[in-house]
Amino acid sequence: MKTFRELQRLAREREVEPLPPTDVWDAKEVGKILRRRRKEMGWTQEDAAVLMGYSTRLISELERGRGTVAFETVLRIARNYDVKLILQGGEWHE
Repeated sequence: MKTFRELQRLAREREVEPLPPTDVWDAKEVGKILRRRRKEMGWTQEDAAVLMGYSTRLISELERGRGTVAFETVLRIARNYDVKLILQGGEWHE
């Protein structure tokens, strides 16, 4: 298992492209985006869990779009993945 410092170094060394604006309509879409970014950073789910102080199970549930993860947790994980969430008014599609 990688150490906290190794994970931070790995993330700094990777040059990840900024994410394009994406319409997100459900938790599964958020999970897909966060999973993609985690992989771009070179982290396993276990690496991400260690780095952020969460369980691997929580990271897995979030990436699979389970709606049980607290929004504050989603925001913290997104920040650690260098993902910016922007809320704006618009038309919702059902």
